[in-house]
Amino acid sequence: MASSNPSLFLLTVNGQIEGANFPEYDSLYCKYSYVYGHDWAITTGLEEGITQITCKSSLSRTLVWNFPLETTFKSTNPSGWPQIVISVYGPDVFGNDVVRGYGATHIPITPGQHTKTIPMFVPEPTWRLQKFTGNKSSFSRFCHRLLPHHHQRHEEDGLRHGTVQPPDCWWRGRFLTQASNLFIHLYLNAYFYIYCFAEQFF
Repeated sequence: MASSNPSLFLLTVNGQIEGANFPEYDSLYCKYSYVYGHDWAITTGLEEGITQITCKSSLSRTLVWNFPLETTFKSTNPSGWPQIVISVYGPDVFGNDVVRGYGATHIPITPGQHTKTIPMFVPEPTWRLQKFTGNKSSFSRFCHRLLPHHHQRHEEDGLRHGTVQPPDCWWRGRFLTQASNLFIHLYLNAYFYIYCFAEQFF
């Protein structure tokens, strides 16, 4: 006697980091990485990457990267659904690269084409000179803890109503504030594949 049960599934994501609205800054680039639960693994594609530096044009105040994304995950459990974490950097008045914003969002949970807009957050200055120069605190190694899966709709609703706030667990207790009018734009395609393996019973 044989029966077939779903043993694993694949989640394929492709798309691009399209651009960003950063009215006060120029010459920016971003780093991205994926975070996911213990039952997940990447089978193809990159787990993290960095975009090129882009500048605003004379015709548009939007920063454009159009940086490609393509990654496939496998898992036996939807818990710990993957999220993409983005950090944006640019030069300060002294020419040093400093953080301009952090943001994160879940990979879409439904197949098809999706457009995501991610609000960006920045750490509060930790000492007075940073407030004077306008530089923000940064994380030496930004480590995003998993946002509970049920928060995704709250995150999207908050964005629409202007009330989204980063959960404290995202940032290991560091106080963040939402950067006014700073957003990252993503375009993503999500595909799901379920694999069944026959099990023999005697």
